[in-house]
Amino acid sequence: PIFAALVDHKDQRTLLQALSLLLERDVPPFLLFIVGEGELREELTALRDRLGLREKVIFTGFRNDVPVFLSLFDIFVMSSKEEGLGTIVLDAMSAGLPVITTDGGGLPEMIVPEKGGLLSPAQNASALADNIERALRHPDVWKQWGAYNREAVKRFDYRETGRRNLEIYNEVLQS
Repeated sequence: PIFAALVDHKDQRTLLQALSLLLERDVPPFLLFIVGEGELREELTALRDRLGLREKVIFTGFRNDVPVFLSLFDIFVMSSKEEGLGTIVLDAMSAGLPVITTDGGGLPEMIVPEKGGLLSPAQNASALADNIERALRHPDVWKQWGAYNREAVKRFDYRETGRRNLEIYNEVLQS
């Protein structure tokens, strides 16, 4: 799934283009849910249809039941070209999902490649398609990556973040 507002910087266009590349390859069956609402809904739905993805991509609209929804999926994908923290990625990690994402903004700080998922250059549909294909072909690593993410996400706990901030303040004050 991808949980994100349907706005430009979330770059669902590149994700749809990546999925269309997968149609040309002999990949295991997949179904993508795009969860969210926004100004690009109509444009993205039209692009999905033009790319021949009507049977592969479902737009769910806004959802309040994120944890329940995450429990239904095998892989989480985030295609942003810019992102601050991307808390939905942390939610996916907490749910024990492997994460395929781009290197947009703060996303690389969350995912450890080859341990919790895979990173692609932002706005690169071909690289994103390659990483999604790799994940689809190797479901044996999903549990490993998901288990890693479930532990790795703990470093983003507010107590841990506060402790690290205090360490930085102390270093600055001592210098």
